[in-house]
Amino acid sequence: MSHRARRVRMALYKKYREEAAKQFVLFRQEPFFMSGLAMYWGEGDNKLQNGRVRVTNSDPRMIRAFHIFLKKYLPEISHKAKMYLILYPDLDDLRCKSFWAKSVGIPLSRFTASTYIQGRSAKRRLPYGVGTITIASRTHKEIIKTWIALFRREIRTMRV
Repeated sequence: MSHRARRVRMALYKKYREEAAKQFVLFRQEPFFMSGLAMYWGEGDNKLQNGRVRVTNSDPRMIRAFHIFLKKYLPEISHKAKMYLILYPDLDDLRCKSFWAKSVGIPLSRFTASTYIQGRSAKRRLPYGVGTITIASRTHKEIIKTWIALFRREIRTMRV
């Protein structure tokens, strides 16, 4: 049974990758689409197996830009976006979440528990921690990874 289910799942992922390739042709001339792919390529989680679309950054404008990218190019999942923060022990959780919620445009109700870490430097501190936007969707990670693979292929063929 598990082999059959795996084959069915793999066929479905293949279908999503084929559809993503068609979408790439439609969107590739849009600068915001290409910048969203570059954001994910540089700042996103690239492990396909964990099935999470996830971008982490200390700049809320980067997370906001990726959230807008999701709304524009993957609207069917953008409403499922959640956030969590990585904070230093002396930072107030609610204050930081409120800052990120306002900056990114995600309601506080979609924030999960923050993680607290010990920083290495007492001087170089992030006043609101690090934000991560995440969506659990292996299907959409397949789509984004396909778009990035096609983006990389285009870069290889560019003349400088």
